Amino acid sequence: MKPSILSTRASPGPMVPMLTRWMLVFEDPESETVWLGKGTPRSWLENGKIIAVTGAPTRFGQLGFKLASSLNTDRITGEVTLPSAFHASVKLRCRMPGARNISSVELNGRTWEQFSAEEETVTLPQSSGRHILIVHYRAQWEG
Repeated sequence: MKPSILSTRASPGPMVPMLTRWMLVFEDPESETVWLGKGTPRSWLENGKIIAVTGAPTRFGQLGFKLASSLNTDRITGEVTLPSAFHASVKLRCRMPGARNISSVELNGRTWEQFSAEEETVTLPQSSGRHILIVHYRAQWEG
């Protein structure tokens, strides 16, 4: 009797769309946190590139975000839209290419201190509506 051979090339089926969704919008199953851009490749934010998501369903309601990279001015401009009665924590990950760290953040025209340069994240306020942000970068110095 001939042994059966299992293929190592399985059809991606629903896995590719699910993995792409998790790269862009990930709901932490152990907390009320929604991550935006958590797994995006650095190359997606090369100079002049844009990442945009609209109407993404979450257990807290539909949301959207847009990030536009301007490496030549060391910044990312963005917009995050959260539904009414949104009560989850939102962490936006901005993975810039090259050796750059977040140096400051402006949210809705004001200085925003809730960011982590090490984790490349900005924690947004738990409030619905449209949030406009500018994430400023500086080069990492090796020494």
